[in-house]
Amino acid sequence: MPTANTVDGVVPVYADGSLAVEFHIPFPKRSNPAIDEARRLNLSWLVSRGLASGRPALDRYLAWNMAELGAYVYPEAAVPDLELAIDALGWYTLFDDQLEDASQSRIDSVVTTCDALTSSMDNPLDSVGDGDPPIVRAWSDLWQRQVAGMSPGWRERAARDWTDCFRSFAIETANRHRGVLLSAAACLALRRVSIGAYVWLDLVERVGRCELPREAWRSPSLPRMRDVVADVSVYVNDVFSLMREEVRNDPHNLVLALQRENGASRAEAIEEARRRVAESVRHFSLLEESYVASPAVSGQSPAELALCRRVVTGMEAVMRGHHDWYDGTQRYSAAEIIPAGEPAFHEDLLQPRH
Repeated sequence: MPTANTVDGVVPVYADGSLAVEFHIPFPKRSNPAIDEARRLNLSWLVSRGLASGRPALDRYLAWNMAELGAYVYPEAAVPDLELAIDALGWYTLFDDQLEDASQSRIDSVVTTCDALTSSMDNPLDSVGDGDPPIVRAWSDLWQRQVAGMSPGWRERAARDWTDCFRSFAIETANRHRGVLLSAAACLALRRVSIGAYVWLDLVERVGRCELPREAWRSPSLPRMRDVVADVSVYVNDVFSLMREEVRNDPHNLVLALQRENGASRAEAIEEARRRVAESVRHFSLLEESYVASPAVSGQSPAELALCRRVVTGMEAVMRGHHDWYDGTQRYSAAEIIPAGEPAFHEDLLQPRH
């Protein structure tokens, strides 16, 4: 790991300007050995779907190391499934960068796009055509691949979680336009959804080929475990993305919300985020014990019990994998931060290509 310096003697940063902050996430660091092949397939898919048609856009995307993120978060997925995960993570991140324009016209475009994305989950592939924006056309392919082989119950849950995520995008875009500053609690509630935590947890089952039995959802510990994973994801992300979001005047950052609400210094707010992550991880371990011991899980057949355990391990990988990715990605380095008022990505993916 590179050597860190400090800003004002209290906030450590690396030479590239990214924050050098460690979180207590005591799950093993793992990476998928199929990363190179999956990366190649992801880049081919990205270009074929019109999500990065120029060299500057592709270079920026490559600097983000999305393949590494997928490999960390889904370390046991086979090549086709890992590619799907990286495609989804890359698509989501590209879409997220389309939301930072705070103009009214952008709000209208985001709402229209989110409506189209939601509708496409209920309609066949031929409902999306060449006249649709690249982000919509790419999503249609992604959704069909996600649901392949999954049960109706999983499809319904995944569709609900993606729909909630799309709605949160529209809310965040409107908040930027209106200059809304959320409380820390309201920010966390919104960011749990907009960060995509629940859809990445759904993908644990899909790309790991380990869909949970219906009975396993009867344990009240499971949804609480998913919430904890979402909380950890938000706190970790919002520390590492802090400088980018501050420069771009994005109010949806939990560290900034903690500073405003508590009158805290930057270092104090970051330390509070670290404390909450450690506390959340401890809580997750207790919930895991309760979950595995619950009748909804312990009463399963050996094969079904193995599926439940694999999903729990996958949840741990989501928390640890996101954290490990921040060590290598350039997405939040000082050199990659684009000033407020300028597009966050080189290409507008919400407008049809002519």
